[in-house]
Formats: sequence, C-alpha cells, structure tokens
Amino acid sequence: AYLRLGRWFSTALRASGGISNGDTPKRYYLGGNTNRIGSIHVDNSVYDINNLYFSQVVTPLRGYDYYELEGTRYAVTNLELRFPLIDYFLMRYPLRIGLSSVVGALFMDLGAVWSDEAPFKGASAEGGFHLEGIKSGFGFGARANLGFLVLRYDVAWRTDYRTVAPHTKHYFSLGADF
Repeated sequence: AYLRLGRWFSTALRASGGISNGDTPKRYYLGGNTNRIGSIHVDNSVYDINNLYFSQVVTPLRGYDYYELEGTRYAVTNLELRFPLIDYFLMRYPLRIGLSSVVGALFMDLGAVWSDEAPFKGASAEGGFHLEGIKSGFGFGARANLGFLVLRYDVAWRTDYRTVAPHTKHYFSLGADF
C-alpha cells in the first residue's frame, strides 16, 4: 500500500506471509534484499536438491544475509518513507554522466520464520523488552532510475530493540522496490 504525504513524500507498506505443511513442507529462507548485486556466501545445504526446487527465498529483510533464517512458516512486513534526494546530478569528467530524480528512503523491516521444530517466539520483557524470534532491520537508501532499470543502494542495521548491531550491511541491487 502506498500513501502520499504531501507533494514530495510518500510511504510504502508491504506485508507477506506463508505456511507450508504436509509430509515434505516447503522451506522459506528469509533475509537480504531483492535482486542483490554481488556475491552471496551460503552454506552448502542450500544447494540440496529439495532446497533448490522446494523452497522460496523471502526478501527484503535488510540487515540480514540471504538464507540466514529458515522455517516452514514466515511473516514479513516492510515500511518505507520515500523522499526526493537529488533532483539532477551531472558529471562531466571523465565521462558525461547524469542522474535525475534520485529518491531517498528510510526503512524498517520486520520478519520471522518458524517451524514445528523451532516454534515461534515473538518478544521478551526479561532483561528489558527485546525481540527474540522476530528479526528487525532499519536503515536508509537511495534509488536512481536509470531509464530502463532502478539502481538501489541500502545501508541497514539489525536490531532487537534493546541493542543495535555495530556493523552495517550494504546492498546494491537492481529493480523496483516492493
């Protein structure tokens, strides 16, 4: 769902979920960003024949790596505030390159995966409120429309609402947001 906030600002909200049951349920892998550019380091178990054909990668959950979380049930929601960042940028040397209408974004992602073997745990108040089974990431980014595709750059931190990870995740990706 999209909501315009005045002339220049807008919000985008997305929610998605899935359940797979049966003798051989589908595995959901949660984490990362859609259409990422760059190498992805994953465990060899991801390349198992069942995982290749009977699984689904669920994105975005920025602040986390691809395939970092897995289960037979998932829920994910994303919230973005989008705003104009650069109207026009022109570089003359060494090549004449221009970008127009670069959009900025502030985002918050929440997601969880669980299964019968690892039941759902939401949050805990023990030792101060924090998330347990629900994973969260927040950050900022920029989107440049190159005419035939959108180049996206996002910087994300993971958090459990008690602490924030000291290291960031950087994502270069292609294509429209959700």
